Amino acid sequence: IALRALCVATATKASEPSIAAPARITFAQLGSPGLELRGTQPTGTINIGVRGDEVMDAAKLRLRMTYSPAMLPQLSHLRVSLNGQVLAALPLPAEQAGREIEREVVLAPRYFTDYNQLRFDLIGHYATQCEDPNHTSLWATLSALSELELSITRLELRNDLALLPAP
Repeated sequence: IALRALCVATATKASEPSIAAPARITFAQLGSPGLELRGTQPTGTINIGVRGDEVMDAAKLRLRMTYSPAMLPQLSHLRVSLNGQVLAALPLPAEQAGREIEREVVLAPRYFTDYNQLRFDLIGHYATQCEDPNHTSLWATLSALSELELSITRLELRNDLALLPAP
């Protein structure tokens, strides 16, 4: 989903790039009702588009999540990747299990392209030996209220038909 509707540019001269106000967008606004990471389906993705006339300056993920209290904290974590680049491995401490928590992850702007995939992998363990990958205790829920805070710069493109169909 393009960010064009979510960014309000400040007034500048036509020849200068315009710096957009930081936009906050929830997973729900990106079309996701939240992500359920369970047993044999421990991966979820959120897709984010960036227009050809925009450059990402900064990005931050505010992740709201709940995870199983049965998972072993010393062996379990949530891996966050952007376009195949691992950016964080979030620990899952036992004292915070079973209730919604919020974690913040800085997303390096250099990894953003025109089409972006934010991927979440649950690495969950409930025993040290002989685990069943379908066990019901292996789960984490990422809320639809999780959000991305994005700061972009809108670039002035030259008037050239070769750029079509880009904006």
